[in-house]
Amino acid sequence: MYIEYCNYNKTIEDYNKELSLVFKAIEKNVNGICIPIHMYHEIKNFVPEGVVCSVPIDYPSGYSSTKTKNHSVLNAVKGGVQSIDYVMNNYLFQSKPNDLEKEIKSVLNICRDYNSTLRIFIDNRLSKDLIGTSKYLSNLGIEFCYPTIGYHHDGFVDTLINCKLIEKDVNINTIFNGYFWTEEQYNILKRSNIFGIRVYNTKFWCNYN
Repeated sequence: MYIEYCNYNKTIEDYNKELSLVFKAIEKNVNGICIPIHMYHEIKNFVPEGVVCSVPIDYPSGYSSTKTKNHSVLNAVKGGVQSIDYVMNNYLFQSKPNDLEKEIKSVLNICRDYNSTLRIFIDNRLSKDLIGTSKYLSNLGIEFCYPTIGYHHDGFVDTLINCKLIEKDVNINTIFNGYFWTEEQYNILKRSNIFGIRVYNTKFWCNYN
Protein backbone atom coordinates (compact mmCIF):
# COMPACT_ATOMS: atom_id res chain seq x y z
CA MET A 1 0.00 0.00 0.00
CA TYR A 2 1.21 3.48 -0.88
CA ILE A 3 1.49 5.75 2.20
CA GLU A 4 2.32 9.45 2.09
CA TYR A 5 2.81 12.20 4.64
CA CYS A 6 1.17 15.58 3.95
CA ASN A 7 1.62 18.88 5.77
CA TYR A 8 0.33 21.50 3.34
CA ASN A 9 -3.25 21.50 4.58
CA LYS A 10 -2.42 22.81 8.04
CA THR A 11 -0.94 25.89 9.62
CA ILE A 12 2.79 25.42 10.12
CA GLU A 13 3.62 27.30 13.30
CA ASP A 14 7.16 26.02 13.75
CA TYR A 15 8.88 25.60 10.39
CA ASN A 16 11.98 23.86 11.73
CA LYS A 17 9.86 21.40 13.69
CA GLU A 18 7.84 20.66 10.60
CA LEU A 19 11.00 20.01 8.61
CA SER A 20 12.07 17.50 11.23
CA LEU A 21 8.68 15.76 10.95
CA VAL A 22 9.05 15.50 7.18
CA PHE A 23 12.45 13.85 7.55
CA LYS A 24 11.10 11.62 10.31
CA ALA A 25 8.39 10.43 7.95
CA ILE A 26 11.03 9.69 5.32
CA GLU A 27 13.06 7.74 7.88
CA LYS A 28 9.98 5.64 8.63
CA ASN A 29 9.81 4.66 4.95
CA VAL A 30 6.78 6.55 3.74
CA ASN A 31 6.39 6.28 -0.01
CA GLY A 32 5.68 9.97 -0.54
CA ILE A 33 5.79 13.40 1.02
CA CYS A 34 3.34 16.18 0.11
CA ILE A 35 4.73 19.60 0.97
CA PRO A 36 4.56 23.27 -0.05
CA ILE A 37 6.71 24.18 -3.05
CA HIS A 38 9.13 26.34 -1.03
CA MET A 39 9.77 23.45 1.37
CA TYR A 40 10.33 21.11 -1.57
CA HIS A 41 13.04 23.38 -2.99
CA GLU A 42 14.73 23.44 0.40
CA ILE A 43 14.89 19.67 0.96
CA LYS A 44 14.76 18.07 -2.50
CA ASN A 45 18.47 17.28 -2.56
CA PHE A 46 18.14 15.33 0.69
CA VAL A 47 15.16 13.16 -0.28
CA PRO A 48 16.11 9.54 -1.04
CA GLU A 49 15.47 8.17 -4.50
CA GLY A 50 12.11 6.45 -4.71
CA VAL A 51 10.27 8.80 -2.33
CA VAL A 52 7.60 10.66 -4.30
CA CYS A 53 7.58 14.42 -3.72
CA SER A 54 4.33 16.22 -4.52
CA VAL A 55 3.21 19.83 -4.23
CA PRO A 56 -0.28 21.36 -4.29
CA ILE A 57 -1.52 23.56 -7.09
CA ASP A 58 -4.26 26.08 -6.28
CA TYR A 59 -5.11 24.34 -3.01
CA PRO A 60 -7.78 24.25 -1.66
CA SER A 61 -10.12 26.41 -3.80
CA GLY A 62 -9.10 25.60 -7.38
CA TYR A 63 -10.31 28.98 -8.61
CA SER A 64 -7.14 30.34 -10.22
CA SER A 65 -7.01 30.86 -13.96
CA THR A 66 -5.78 28.15 -16.29
CA LYS A 67 -2.78 30.30 -17.22
CA THR A 68 -1.83 30.71 -13.57
CA LYS A 69 -2.17 27.00 -12.90
CA ASN A 70 -0.13 26.05 -15.93
CA HIS A 71 2.62 28.45 -14.92
CA SER A 72 2.71 27.02 -11.38
CA VAL A 73 2.75 23.44 -12.64
CA LEU A 74 5.52 24.17 -15.14
CA ASN A 75 7.71 25.79 -12.50
CA ALA A 76 7.15 22.84 -10.16
CA VAL A 77 7.93 20.05 -12.62
CA LYS A 78 10.92 21.91 -14.05
CA GLY A 79 12.25 21.95 -10.49
CA GLY A 80 11.96 18.19 -10.26
CA VAL A 81 8.58 17.68 -8.56
CA GLN A 82 7.40 14.15 -9.36
CA SER A 83 3.72 14.61 -8.63
CA ILE A 84 1.24 17.47 -8.87
CA ASP A 85 -1.75 17.63 -6.51
CA TYR A 86 -4.26 19.62 -8.51
CA VAL A 87 -7.58 21.02 -7.30
CA MET A 88 -10.30 20.73 -9.91
CA ASN A 89 -12.38 23.88 -10.42
CA ASN A 90 -15.85 22.66 -9.50
CA TYR A 91 -17.49 25.75 -11.01
CA LEU A 92 -16.00 24.94 -14.40
CA PHE A 93 -16.99 21.31 -14.03
CA GLN A 94 -20.61 22.24 -13.39
CA SER A 95 -20.89 25.15 -15.83
CA LYS A 96 -18.13 24.96 -18.43
CA PRO A 97 -16.93 21.35 -18.67
CA ASN A 98 -15.23 21.94 -22.03
CA ASP A 99 -13.07 24.67 -20.48
CA LEU A 100 -12.18 22.38 -17.60
CA GLU A 101 -11.31 19.58 -20.00
CA LYS A 102 -8.90 21.86 -21.85
CA GLU A 103 -7.34 22.95 -18.55
CA ILE A 104 -6.84 19.41 -17.26
CA LYS A 105 -5.41 18.24 -20.58
CA SER A 106 -2.96 21.14 -20.65
CA VAL A 107 -1.78 20.40 -17.11
CA LEU A 108 -1.59 16.69 -17.87
CA ASN A 109 0.53 17.34 -20.96
CA ILE A 110 2.95 19.48 -18.96
CA CYS A 111 3.27 16.73 -16.36
CA ARG A 112 3.87 14.08 -19.01
CA ASP A 113 6.55 16.19 -20.67
CA TYR A 114 8.49 16.16 -17.40
CA ASN A 115 7.65 12.59 -16.30
CA SER A 116 5.48 13.85 -13.47
CA THR A 117 2.14 12.46 -12.29
CA LEU A 118 -1.08 14.47 -12.09
CA ARG A 119 -3.33 13.63 -9.13
CA ILE A 120 -6.68 15.39 -8.86
CA PHE A 121 -8.81 16.30 -5.86
CA ILE A 122 -12.57 15.73 -6.19
CA ASP A 123 -14.64 17.82 -3.78
CA ASN A 124 -17.17 15.19 -2.73
CA ARG A 125 -19.25 17.82 -0.95
CA LEU A 126 -19.87 19.64 -4.22
CA SER A 127 -19.87 16.74 -6.66
CA LYS A 128 -23.40 15.53 -7.42
CA ASP A 129 -22.11 12.33 -9.01
CA LEU A 130 -18.81 11.11 -7.60
CA ILE A 131 -18.58 8.11 -9.92
CA GLY A 132 -19.55 10.18 -12.96
CA THR A 133 -16.89 12.75 -12.08
CA SER A 134 -14.31 10.00 -11.61
CA LYS A 135 -15.15 8.48 -15.00
CA TYR A 136 -14.85 11.91 -16.58
CA LEU A 137 -11.34 12.25 -15.15
CA SER A 138 -10.38 8.72 -16.12
CA ASN A 139 -11.44 9.36 -19.71
CA LEU A 140 -9.08 12.35 -19.75
CA GLY A 141 -6.18 10.12 -18.72
CA ILE A 142 -6.11 10.71 -14.95
CA GLU A 143 -4.83 7.70 -13.01
CA PHE A 144 -4.90 8.98 -9.42
CA CYS A 145 -7.40 10.98 -7.38
CA TYR A 146 -8.35 12.04 -3.88
CA PRO A 147 -12.08 11.61 -3.11
CA THR A 148 -12.22 14.80 -1.05
CA ILE A 149 -10.30 18.05 -0.68
CA GLY A 150 -9.07 17.00 2.74
CA TYR A 151 -8.71 20.56 3.96
CA HIS A 152 -11.28 20.19 6.76
CA HIS A 153 -10.34 16.65 7.78
CA ASP A 154 -13.25 14.98 6.06
CA GLY A 155 -14.95 12.04 7.75
CA PHE A 156 -13.38 8.60 7.95
CA VAL A 157 -16.28 6.41 6.86
CA ASP A 158 -17.53 8.56 3.97
CA THR A 159 -14.05 9.02 2.55
CA LEU A 160 -13.24 5.31 2.72
CA ILE A 161 -16.57 4.38 1.11
CA ASN A 162 -15.92 6.86 -1.70
CA CYS A 163 -12.46 5.38 -2.27
CA LYS A 164 -13.91 1.89 -2.51
CA LEU A 165 -16.72 2.97 -4.84
CA ILE A 166 -14.36 4.77 -7.20
CA GLU A 167 -11.88 1.90 -7.39
CA LYS A 168 -14.70 -0.60 -7.90
CA ASP A 169 -16.33 1.22 -10.83
CA VAL A 170 -13.57 3.39 -12.33
CA ASN A 171 -10.03 2.74 -13.53
CA ILE A 172 -8.52 5.22 -11.06
CA ASN A 173 -6.32 4.66 -8.01
CA THR A 174 -7.57 6.50 -4.93
CA ILE A 175 -5.65 7.88 -2.00
CA PHE A 176 -7.61 8.11 1.25
CA ASN A 177 -7.22 11.65 2.58
CA GLY A 178 -9.87 11.84 5.28
CA TYR A 179 -9.16 12.07 8.99
CA PHE A 180 -8.41 9.08 11.22
CA TRP A 181 -7.26 9.04 14.81
CA THR A 182 -7.26 5.46 16.17
CA GLU A 183 -5.24 2.31 15.60
CA GLU A 184 -8.43 0.48 14.66
CA GLN A 185 -9.15 2.96 11.86
CA TYR A 186 -5.60 2.66 10.60
CA ASN A 187 -5.88 -1.12 10.48
CA ILE A 188 -9.18 -0.86 8.61
CA LEU A 189 -7.48 1.30 6.01
CA LYS A 190 -4.61 -1.17 5.70
CA ARG A 191 -7.09 -4.00 5.06
CA SER A 192 -9.26 -2.02 2.67
CA ASN A 193 -7.20 -2.81 -0.44
CA ILE A 194 -7.43 0.74 -1.71
CA PHE A 195 -4.35 2.12 -3.43
CA GLY A 196 -3.08 4.53 -0.78
CA ILE A 197 -3.38 6.48 2.45
CA ARG A 198 -2.51 10.08 3.19
CA VAL A 199 -1.32 10.68 6.75
CA TYR A 200 -1.19 14.05 8.48
CA ASN A 201 0.21 13.04 11.86
CA THR A 202 3.70 11.54 11.67
CA LYS A 203 3.79 10.53 15.32
CA PHE A 204 0.58 8.57 14.93
CA TRP A 205 1.78 6.83 11.81
CA CYS A 206 5.09 5.90 13.33
CA ASN A 207 3.42 4.43 16.41
CA TYR A 208 1.50 1.88 14.39
CA ASN A 209 4.13 0.63 12.00
